[in-house]
Amino acid sequence: MKPTGGIMALLGAAMTVAVLGCQNDVKTTASAATATTTTIAERTPPPVRVKTHFEKALDYERHGQANLAMHEYRLAIRQDRSDSRAYVNLGLLYQKDHQYGRAERYWQQAVLMNPNDYRAYNLLGNVYKRQENFDRAIAYYHKALEARPTYTEVHWNLAVCYRNLDMKPEAALHYRRYLELAPAANQADRTAALEYLRSIRRESRAVADGIQ
Repeated sequence: MKPTGGIMALLGAAMTVAVLGCQNDVKTTASAATATTTTIAERTPPPVRVKTHFEKALDYERHGQANLAMHEYRLAIRQDRSDSRAYVNLGLLYQKDHQYGRAERYWQQAVLMNPNDYRAYNLLGNVYKRQENFDRAIAYYHKALEARPTYTEVHWNLAVCYRNLDMKPEAALHYRRYLELAPAANQADRTAALEYLRSIRRESRAVADGIQ
C-alpha cells in the first residue's frame, strides 16, 4: 500500500524537525566550547616579565639596600658590558661609601663603553674639581657638553672652575647658560650666579669709567 500524500507530508515535517534539532545541538555544543575556552583564557594570568639585573639594582637602591644593588649592578655588567649606566650607578654607590678610587675607575670604564655618556664625564670632572685640578676637570666637563649641550649641571661646574682660574668671561658665559637652562634651579645657586654676573658688570663699568 502506497503512503498517501498526507502521510508523506507528516514524514517530511518530522525529518525537518529532526535536522533542525541536530543543528541546534551542534550550535549549542560549539557555543559551550567557545565559552569554556574564553573562561580558561580569562583565568590564565598574563606571563610575568622577569626584571633585568639593572632593574633589580634600581629597586634595591630605592629601598636603601646598597649592597644588594651593587651585586645586581655587577651582574648587569657581566650580562652586558656595553651598558654604561651600570658602571655609572655602581660608581655612585662606591662614592657614597667613600671609595673614591673605585668610583673613578667605574666611571672611566663607562666612557670607554659609551663615549657619549655625559653623566660619566661630569662625574669624572667632579673628581678633579674636588682635587682643584681645574684644567683636567674642565676637559671632562667639555666632553660632557659635547654629548649633551643642555646639561645644566655641567654649565654650573664649568662656571665654578673658570671662576677659580680667574677666567671671568668664560665663567660668566656658563653662569648665564646655567640660568637660561635652569629657571627653577636651587635659589642659593641662582643667587650666587646672578651676584657673580652683577659683579662682572660692575667691574666692566669701573674699567670703562677709568678709561674715560
